[in-house]
This record gives sequence, structure tokens and C-alpha cells, in this order.
Amino acid sequence: MEICVINLMRLGDLVQTTPVLRRLRAAYPGARLTLVAMDLFQETAGLAPEADRVVAFPSALLAAALERDHGWAEAVRLLWEWRRDVLPRPPRLTVNLTPNLLGGILAYLTGAGAVRGLTVGPDRLVFTHPAWTSYALIVSRARAANPFNLVDLFLKGAGLDPDGLGLSLQVPETARRQVERARGELGLSENTALVGLVPGASRPERQWPAESLAQAAGLLLQRR
Repeated sequence: MEICVINLMRLGDLVQTTPVLRRLRAAYPGARLTLVAMDLFQETAGLAPEADRVVAFPSALLAAALERDHGWAEAVRLLWEWRRDVLPRPPRLTVNLTPNLLGGILAYLTGAGAVRGLTVGPDRLVFTHPAWTSYALIVSRARAANPFNLVDLFLKGAGLDPDGLGLSLQVPETARRQVERARGELGLSENTALVGLVPGASRPERQWPAESLAQAAGLLLQRR
């Protein structure tokens, strides 16, 4: 069974897809999970431990085509050729977590037997299923008014229940070597954990203030 998960959002949103992959693995243990992410974030998508395959969506090529006069025909050709090459057979299930029309079009083009999330029909009407997808589509334009965690919204939009285990990413070998080098420079043992805190949000109003980061670091030090 082939399952295709589409998330054409930015890095932080992409990382929060990992619980969806984990719950799909639990619900369909024999399935092959394909994660579709923007080519800009292909390296990060490859750190998702439950993805059997990561496919880069050619967002840069499509954007370049659309910037040219009469570039729509070229963009459509690029999109169709990409779909033909990476998904030669329709998956049994497509889960689209991208709350925009591009994600919906791509979900439709997969030709999946069933689609969860946002999709479009042959008459270009937008469909959402389950109902949580409609809510996610609305609050994607007003995130400050959303009281729900994005992980839970992704899970509900995928028709899955949260398992409470949080995010999961593989640690790249380069990062492991950096940690070992830092331990050596600081004279720390192998059992000492190093935690890095980064604001990470794309806009200042969504970033933690420096005081909150310092407070979190202090709490971590107290619990070591």
C-alpha cells in the first residue's frame, strides 16, 4: 500500500509533520510512506524517521516559469512531468497537509483512491475532508487566533488521533560530530546532554523573546 503525504509549507511546519507519519505507520504498518516537500527543504524532510521516501517538489522551477510571460503552459508541463516521474502509480491514500490551492491541485493529480485534507475536483471546486481541514484552512490566514497546536491540526486533518509523543527527527551525522567536539571543548562527559535553543519563527512577533529562552535554559539546567 502506497501512502503519499504532501506538505509544501516551510521548515517549521514540515518538521511538525513527523507525528502524522508516525501515526500513519502505526495505522498502516505495511504501507510505503512517501513525503512530498518543497525542494528548498528536502534535506530537512529527509530527517523524518518514518518516511520511506522523500520527494522534492520543484517549487523553484515552477516559480521561475510562472515569472515569465505566458509561463503557465510551461509550469503545467513541469508539474505533470514531475508527477509522472515520481508517482507513476496512484497511491492508495494521499494526505495533503498544505492549506492552499497548489497543495489541493497536487493532491488531485496524485490520482489517489482516497484523499484526506484539501483537494480539488475536476470542476475546480475545493473539497476538505475531514472537517478539521476546513478549520485549518481558515486559521492558516490568522494563526494568532488559533488556540490549537499545529501538530494536532495536522493529525486531525489527516483523520488521525494524537499519540502525545511529540516530534521526531533523525540527528544528522554532522550534528553528532559537532556535539562531540563541543563536549570535548567544554570538558563534558558523554552522558551530558547539550540543548540548543533557537527562536526559529519566520516573523519577529512569532518568536520567543530572549528572556523566555533564558528562562527555558535555566529550567533545563535545574532538571539535569
